[in-house]
Amino acid sequence: MRRMLLPLAALALAACQPSEPATTAPVASEPATEAAPPALPEPPDATPIDASYACEGNRVDLINQRGTARIAMSDGRVVSLGGMRGSVPATWRDVGLTFTLDERGSTPQIVLAQDNGPELRCEVLDAPVTAAPVDAPLDATHEDAALPRDASDPS
Repeated sequence: MRRMLLPLAALALAACQPSEPATTAPVASEPATEAAPPALPEPPDATPIDASYACEGNRVDLINQRGTARIAMSDGRVVSLGGMRGSVPATWRDVGLTFTLDERGSTPQIVLAQDNGPELRCEVLDAPVTAAPVDAPLDATHEDAALPRDASDPS
């Protein structure tokens, strides 16, 4: 009989686990505010800027009389894309990246894209703008680059 009581007592003790402490009801907090957009990188040097654009955390500056699109990426890298003379829409391309500025419609279409990768929509930034022809001399020699992805982007 004693042999039967010992396992039965062990089972009874195992069933008597202390209960979890009572949890309090969640406290109502202030309504969630929309996350602030990522801070844009500053221009890497004092080169005069013809126009600037914010492209989902990346900054594009048109420099050298719009002959070059300089991209300051959110991860700190800087690359320059050479302009493609006579292209419609205006296009700057190199190192697997393309910046396109189409001002022909009522709403400008401004896009920074990676070959076979993401396409980022851009907005005009306030910057000193000088009238310059799009077919200005080109400047492009660069390392391969890829657009950094926003850490909150699930794709």
